Amino acid sequence: EALRLLPDLKAKIQSRDEDLAKKDSELSARVSELKDKDTQLFEKNQELGKIGAHLSKTKMELRDKDAQLTKQKALAEERFRMMQVQAKSIEKMVHEQRQLRGRDANVQALENQVKQLQEALHDRRAK
Repeated sequence: EALRLLPDLKAKIQSRDEDLAKKDSELSARVSELKDKDTQLFEKNQELGKIGAHLSKTKMELRDKDAQLTKQKALAEERFRMMQVQAKSIEKMVHEQRQLRGRDANVQALENQVKQLQEALHDRRAK
């Protein structure tokens, strides 16, 4: 009886071997796919690392630039305040000059009147 079951068992074993070979092939293909995805993810991670490093460098450069611009702004504001002080000083000097010119004109007018009066007095004495 065992001999009679032997061909049937051989067929089952061969069928199972074929199924296992098929599953092994499928698993190998899946492992290959996963390895490819792992490689792709690793490469993308490397790219992201480079991008992150570049962004960090850019961020530091922007901080430095911001600090530099803040200093420049403070200097410009200080220069502006100094120029405002100078402008007020110049305005004051111009105002004083105008007052002096006005006084000079008054003095000149008075000198002209004195001269005219002296001439008139001289003319009277001469008559």
